[in-house]
This record gives sequence, C-alpha cells and structure tokens, in this order.
Amino acid sequence: MFIPMGDQVGVTSVQHPAVDQEPASSATLLALYSENGEIARTMVEWRHKLILLYVVTIGGLATSAIWLREHNMQGTLHWELAVASLVMFLFVLMEHRTTLILHACYRVGCKFEESLVKTGPQSIYFELHTSQANLITYSNLLRLTYLITAVALAVSAWCLSS
Repeated sequence: MFIPMGDQVGVTSVQHPAVDQEPASSATLLALYSENGEIARTMVEWRHKLILLYVVTIGGLATSAIWLREHNMQGTLHWELAVASLVMFLFVLMEHRTTLILHACYRVGCKFEESLVKTGPQSIYFELHTSQANLITYSNLLRLTYLITAVALAVSAWCLSS
C-alpha cells in the first residue's frame, strides 16, 4: 500500500479487517481511503485520455478522408469509416468500464468517509455516489457521444459502399 508522505511515498502493510477479526484502525482506514482516491484519480485520467484519443481519432479520420479525396482514392474511405466506427464502439465499452470502476470508488469512499468522519452525509464521495442516480451524467453524455459517432460513421460507411 502506498501512502503519500509529503514529497515522498511510503510503503506500509495494511491488514485486512476481516482477516484480523478486529475493527479497522483510523490509520488503516486513512490508508485505504487514500488508495481509493488514487484509483479514482487514475480512472479520471484514463477518461481524459480517452476523450483526447476520441478527438485525435476524429481529426485523423478527417485528415485522411481529405487526403484520400485529393488522391482520387475515395473507394477506400468506406473501409476507413467502418474501422473508425468499430473504434468508437470500443470507446463506448472503455468508458463504461471506467464508469463502473469510478462508481465503485465513490461507493467505497463514501463508506470510508462515514467511518472516519461520522458527521453524516456531508462528504465528497457521498455526493458523488448519490449523483449517479441522475440520468444526465458526465459518463452517460460521453457514452452517448461515442455511440452517436459510431453509428454515424457506420451509416456513412454503409452509404459510401453502396
């Protein structure tokens, strides 16, 4: 288990409470809470990298479509669009997986905050966890964007091939 200590990173061993049959200490809960936060930050970074990859993919697709047109090779464009559509479907799946991990981090973080603070539902993870019930979320909007793009590319590829 890595625990930030100022500018250094320390390594500690953390015993699992169920194995020891003792309640977790505050230090153990803080270490687990810190690790949970690190995982959540990593998932948000992955999400941002996926958004960047989406933008780069669309830009590359547009650039190569222009190049194919200028070189009178539009016949291969439908294959490029079909492959790009498959990539967008992969983006949908990757965003879904990232969302599942983030939601797990929010749920677990909420429980850690309840154990550590005991002040009720006035914590960041509680708010993040309860906001998941909304229909319009960042995750849903991203998946919808990727899905619409995938379908539009697939339809374009189909129309160009016929």
